[in-house]
Order: sequence, then C-alpha cells, then structure tokens
Amino acid sequence: EKHKIFEALLSKTYKARSTQDRPCPNGSCPKTPGGCPCVQPDGNPGLPASYVIRRIIRVENSRMWSNYMAKRQRLRGRGTIEQPEPVVQTAGLVAENHD
Repeated sequence: EKHKIFEALLSKTYKARSTQDRPCPNGSCPKTPGGCPCVQPDGNPGLPASYVIRRIIRVENSRMWSNYMAKRQRLRGRGTIEQPEPVVQTAGLVAENHD
C-alpha cells in the first residue's frame, strides 16, 4: 500500500531535465548549457524515464520531529503559515495520505 503512495509521489514530481552540472556519462562531451546530448531524455544513455520504488525505509529522529511540530503549532497560532503559490504539486497526495 505504501509503495503506491511513494510511486505516485515520484511520478508526480519527477522531471527528466538535464543540467550542465551533470557530467557526460560517456566522457566524450564538454560541459554544455542544458546538458550534453548524452544526458538528454532521448540521448544515449539518456535520463531515466521514471523511477521504481523497491524498498521503503522509515528513518526517524523523534526529537527533531517534536521540535518541528511545536514550532509549527506556534506559527499556526500566530496565523503566519500561508499556502505557497502556485500550489505544491504533491499537496493533494499528502492530504490524502497524512499518516
């Protein structure tokens, strides 16, 4: 069940976009604005078309989470938390799966 949630998160947020800081995987192209032809979505080897969730591991720092939640409550009490514009792409997915 959790795999589906994380797969939806990845598919909703992944963009096959290359940048000049990604080195040429073949070692044949110089640094190029927008990435070399080898790292374009249709290049060789190109960029991944998508990702697949193989395993989910929960990593938790209880003290850090408690501090975050306390600060969040204080900010909400002041009415200083605003929704970002444009709306975050994953907002609906997170709201549906808040646990």
